[in-house]
Amino acid sequence: MFFKNVLMVMPQFWFGIFNGFSGQSFYEQWQYQVYNLFFTSLPIVWFSIFDLQFPRKELLASPKLHYKDVGQLNLLFDRSTFWRYVIQAILQALFMVFMVAYCLEYRYINPLGHTPSFWVLGTIVYCYVVIQVNFEVAYQSSSHTVMSLLIQSLSALLFFLFYYGQNLIDWIPVLNGTFFYIWLTPPFFLCLFALLATQLLCHVLYNGAKDTIQRIVKKIRQGSLKAQIR
Repeated sequence: MFFKNVLMVMPQFWFGIFNGFSGQSFYEQWQYQVYNLFFTSLPIVWFSIFDLQFPRKELLASPKLHYKDVGQLNLLFDRSTFWRYVIQAILQALFMVFMVAYCLEYRYINPLGHTPSFWVLGTIVYCYVVIQVNFEVAYQSSSHTVMSLLIQSLSALLFFLFYYGQNLIDWIPVLNGTFFYIWLTPPFFLCLFALLATQLLCHVLYNGAKDTIQRIVKKIRQGSLKAQIR
């Protein structure tokens, strides 16, 4: 929840570096308003209700696996977990905005001879945010089903349907006729691949560092315990 909202908001802040912090919005307002309503809500609801870390029979057979008082004891959510996802979202947003600006703003002209406006760049960043958030939910899920994968995929695809509708509406001139720009822009797909790979790399590095620190702390505690016994 914190990750998806920070990842959504921070590109607006980093965009301020390019516009002199004038307050200019990076996103089209209709897209901005329906972010939580249409594109990222249902996968999280499904994850919260139906995702199972252990099968029901295994939970019933092993009382130690029961999450009793897990919320009160902060066993799964604490300050370190909160700040981990906040910092990850901030850094991903920074990487995303500068990569899009560097790869697409000045250095690419599509086959129709068009360069992207900042509205198109903002929509591309918005698209990346929606895909990354749904990808994160899929990565964090312990039990994948046809329904969960379908919901996550459809939530991302719903953005493209929404954008296509805006592309056809005359009273949203900033996006009118821009939908097919991204499909004619190869760097769009290269940037998307780089973002998802970076997202996975963040998890790998964090989990590796966490395991290493835990092993070091465990050895230190074992060493101090042996010293006390002696």
